[in-house]
Amino acid sequence: MSDRDLSAFAVIVLAAGSSTRMMQGNKLTQLVGTRPMVCHALDTVTVLRPAEVIVVTGYERSHVEELLRDQPVKPVFNPEHKQGMGSSLAVGAKAVRCGLAGVFVHLADVPFVAAETYLQLANAMDEDSAANYQIFAPVFAGLRGHPVLFRSAVLPALRQLSGDIGARALIKENACKVVTVDDRFIASDVDTEEDLRQARRAFE
Repeated sequence: MSDRDLSAFAVIVLAAGSSTRMMQGNKLTQLVGTRPMVCHALDTVTVLRPAEVIVVTGYERSHVEELLRDQPVKPVFNPEHKQGMGSSLAVGAKAVRCGLAGVFVHLADVPFVAAETYLQLANAMDEDSAANYQIFAPVFAGLRGHPVLFRSAVLPALRQLSGDIGARALIKENACKVVTVDDRFIASDVDTEEDLRQARRAFE
């Protein structure tokens, strides 16, 4: 990994979901090794020193935010989190400061993404000096995953999202550069009890 950091970028981590596919509890507070999953998701992000890390909370807000208390992040609450990911993305985007090059959007239930993946996306944006692409998405073995990097020009559109649409419509409407990465964890989201067991095995 290079010595580059992400000081020109913000990172939005979505941690507001209701864990509806889990048999019990909030998946983000479940232990993987000795630490909650949400903390694993933040480890890579914070070591890269972005300008700011915004964590959008919702379901079990107080519990999740307590786990974030010692993290260098800014929690923001989405009171309409039950409406879906689009509403959480909008809340996070509204909290991003002005003047940054771009913003990464990551999911807290995709806990083991490599630092190099973030750097590859940032480098891909830098190399696109003509701004032919507004969005940069990682792909591994034919599967797209997270994080997704948006130029700051897309922030106004992110702030207008609602419901459960998420950023898919924006990705369809804007030129998206697919960046091949050597990181199988970009698409390894934890939604079910079996996913959680696999995440724990991967961490062993």
